[in-house]
Amino acid sequence: MVRNFDEEHIRHIIEYSRHVAVSLDDIEQFSKEDSEIAKVRQGLYSCTWDHTISNYKVFQSELFFQNNILFRGNKIVIPEKLRQQVLQAAHEDHPGIVCMKQRLRTKVWWPKIDKDAEIFVRNCKSCTLVSAPNPPNPMKRRELPVEPWIDVAIDLMGPLPSGDFLLVIIDYYSRYKEVKVTKSVTSNDIIRLLKEIFSRLGYPVTITADNGRQFISQEFRNYLQECGIILHNTIPYWPQQNGEVERQNRSILKRLKISQVERKNWKEDLFYYLMMYNSTPHSVTGKTPSELFYKRQFRDKIPSYIDIENKQEDSEVRDKDALQKKQGKITVTASERPKITA
Repeated sequence: MVRNFDEEHIRHIIEYSRHVAVSLDDIEQFSKEDSEIAKVRQGLYSCTWDHTISNYKVFQSELFFQNNILFRGNKIVIPEKLRQQVLQAAHEDHPGIVCMKQRLRTKVWWPKIDKDAEIFVRNCKSCTLVSAPNPPNPMKRRELPVEPWIDVAIDLMGPLPSGDFLLVIIDYYSRYKEVKVTKSVTSNDIIRLLKEIFSRLGYPVTITADNGRQFISQEFRNYLQECGIILHNTIPYWPQQNGEVERQNRSILKRLKISQVERKNWKEDLFYYLMMYNSTPHSVTGKTPSELFYKRQFRDKIPSYIDIENKQEDSEVRDKDALQKKQGKITVTASERPKITA
């Protein structure tokens, strides 16, 4: 499944380490030293805009400062000296150009950010080596479910060179994805993996799978029936019917190939890949899988601004929590009082 690459190419791969997250403290410090941002401050507060920052002036109605950090709306404007580090964080686990732009746009901004992202991806030797030579055939679309975890799809990838298989499960509504590594792929093994997933996420209404022996066995059907899950098997010799899984498998395969090229631990890289994927806006929905599935954004290494005041919509929960803590304090205080005996 994972092809071998010429040793000469491998020698040209730049070995990289996991990049640390960019902190707000770093952004504030470098913003104070950034000449462009200083000119933007002058433009906003004195209405005198230097001609060298025309790319900022067109957005002046959206720009403001908070704690010496420049914002465009809810996006942090990254000072020039930190932009490369932010690009590295956004490209961790090698999203393509479109996905990388989407990741950046949700949290940060600077002039020509899209062009910088394109250049960064095109200069990534690992991405270049594993890029597909031809575009894939178009896949069949299906109607979007009404909410998360109604209709899901599962598939097996492998065997990998290590002898492992990957069980991939995807939610059709949010495109949220989980991947499990297994050495054995009997119906019992698949059921065991699904039990762990269902213990956290509950039972879906339907599961779409191919006609692998694991997914058509009576044992597997009995388990799904016991859980109240309807099984849909794809038409034999037409796996494209389960198009979303096919697309996701190509994405995972790309990550495995890059791990091989960079001589990394592919199982560890798989965790980083899932983190990146589930926190990146999907090209179809425009939202991250985590946002649609869990109703919240995953926090990753790309700096972001959270409007805490507007996030506190759970006032009832907070009131109950405060009341219980207060009641608990009263109870403890009462229990500690010395008893008066006759």
